[in-house]
Amino acid sequence: MSRAAASPLLAPASVRAIGDAGDRRPLSIFGAVAALYGSVGDDPSWCGVAERIHEDLAADYVALTIRTGDASQALSSAAAGTLPAIAARLDEALGERPPEAARWFKLSLDGIRLPRCAIAAVLGGAGGLRAELTVLRAQALTVREQGYCDALLPYFVHALDLCARFAARLGERHLLASALDDLRVGVAMLDGSGGIVSANRTAWAIFDRRDYLRVVGRRLICETQASDRRLREAIAIAAGGGVIGRPAEAIAVKRRDASTQLGMLVLPVAAAPVFRGTRDAVAALLLRDAPEGWLQVTTQLRELFGLTPAEANVTAVIVEGLSSKQVAARLGMSHHTVRSHLRSIFCKLGVKRQTDLLCAIMNSIVAVSHGSNGGVRELCQ
Repeated sequence: MSRAAASPLLAPASVRAIGDAGDRRPLSIFGAVAALYGSVGDDPSWCGVAERIHEDLAADYVALTIRTGDASQALSSAAAGTLPAIAARLDEALGERPPEAARWFKLSLDGIRLPRCAIAAVLGGAGGLRAELTVLRAQALTVREQGYCDALLPYFVHALDLCARFAARLGERHLLASALDDLRVGVAMLDGSGGIVSANRTAWAIFDRRDYLRVVGRRLICETQASDRRLREAIAIAAGGGVIGRPAEAIAVKRRDASTQLGMLVLPVAAAPVFRGTRDAVAALLLRDAPEGWLQVTTQLRELFGLTPAEANVTAVIVEGLSSKQVAARLGMSHHTVRSHLRSIFCKLGVKRQTDLLCAIMNSIVAVSHGSNGGVRELCQ
């Protein structure tokens, strides 16, 4: 069973002053603070923080662990110096201790002799994270070193709060990417040269087909010269902050065989607050392709709209934007049979035209079911 004394680290000034007169070594918290804030948002290992404290205090061992607020899960850990045999016991002792205000305490373990300097801090942030920091050193701390330790703790608490906020924002952006994927909306963040900073799964699926757009060395290029020139102009406008009263530039990109076209919107990042903070991006590119793969959801079409299997197949292909003759060719039916199925489908859905049918399907829950096959690719790099 381990225990930790509740006494504060700092002794009265009259005691602390003894033996400090010759302490002239430069000591500043700026390097440790810089390493601390540099760890925020980098899926942090916090190695740089532990190493900097180890160097500044000439410590034998420094350990830092970031955990969930209930201490049940270690999210990140880092250590610098010689790992002591009692490291596991120290971790156990700190894990049992509730977070305190920004203060250090002296460590003690039953039956184990610790170095003269054996201090720790267990800190809790408002965002639900906790930090456990341990410092071991054979020599006692000087006054200036004690001041260094005390001055560092408030920055730790602030950094924990920043980490929690960053994780929340990252989660929101992943959720946004997933929602856009489910709705078959591609999103790509572009830099000023048209290079892809990040993109969601739907966008990459469009790029990988290479029928409207292709990626060459991370740079996005349209298959036709006219569309590519228009895209460059839109990116340049976005890089300049956009045009007042017209936040998005619309572009229609034709396939190489000119059979269908891809709709794109180019938004300046400044005009789209949800995309702000994406590294090096000046424009958000939104893409919506002609729906594909709708035959995979014919069961949902039958159940939601009372369609027969044949009618569900016709509906699934119609939603891809094909004419009744093209549907007949795709499904191996006669044009007359397709038209007969369409009359029945129109009656069941209460519509009169193919455009109305398309709107009814795309505004239904089936559109989400069609896209929900999981995964987000790189949007929040």
